Amino acid sequence: MSVRCKTSAKLDGSTIDLKSWGKGCVYNSEIAGNYFFSDFNGDSRIDYKDSLNPDENGNVTFYVFADQVFMVGGLLGANKASVIKGDVAGDAPRSQSMAFNPLLRYKGDGTFALDWDTPTVTNVPIKQPVIRLYDQNVGDELSTGFLSPSNYDLAYGTDNVFVARVTPACQKETDPIKPGGIIEVASVGAKSEVKTSVETTQSKVDPKASEAIVHYTPTSNTGTSVATLSYKAKATFGEDVVIARKSLEFDVAKGASLNVVYAGTFYPGLQKKIAVTVEDVASRAPLSNVTVTV
Repeated sequence: MSVRCKTSAKLDGSTIDLKSWGKGCVYNSEIAGNYFFSDFNGDSRIDYKDSLNPDENGNVTFYVFADQVFMVGGLLGANKASVIKGDVAGDAPRSQSMAFNPLLRYKGDGTFALDWDTPTVTNVPIKQPVIRLYDQNVGDELSTGFLSPSNYDLAYGTDNVFVARVTPACQKETDPIKPGGIIEVASVGAKSEVKTSVETTQSKVDPKASEAIVHYTPTSNTGTSVATLSYKAKATFGEDVVIARKSLEFDVAKGASLNVVYAGTFYPGLQKKIAVTVEDVASRAPLSNVTVTV
């Protein structure tokens, strides 16, 4: 599709002196990115023979290997000239020798205009799976309150244990996330810290999800976005192809834990003596000048 577009009607496309504009191309659709069309019959050409015919309700059913993030759409056309004169893309051939010469019919940058058919107004987004992290013991989602509200929190110098649960991006999806994916956690820019990799198994909590129990001890540095979590999965169209995505980021801070000691039972209206010790979660050393609210 050409990067230039016409917003007004042009019935006679031959008056437009632009290479790649055919006589029947659609002039009101701007370029939205890279387009990939399926050569259904394998003849190395994209034409009307590669189209799908709607049923009596106007529906078309097809399958997509959703291994990347992209949009699913198509071309719509109901013009008899599509078969007779439409060449799908490129300037109309003006001689037999020109018909299959892309240098004469297409722009140098490879962009082109579409003949007769028009892109769909609505495109279906294919999104990557959703990954959420949960405390292994309590079951609550990990906190995001250390530094950045968009990053999960990890405690520096201690074994952080959490459940990484992978679910489909759309709740309407009926197929579950297949087990056997890889959850990998690593520090950003650190060469000495070992990466943690765990294989996912079928979730016992969510039948559509796969999950893994992750142990990770950050020791390189503290701050915002100093560690990442990536998810890798085998592609559906080829078991030897691995799709990797950086999904989450972590903030790392020196955490503190409370140790509360008391004796007996609490009664309303009566004072009770308790002993509170605040410790660094990594070294277990007591912390001073800390405010504790009961």
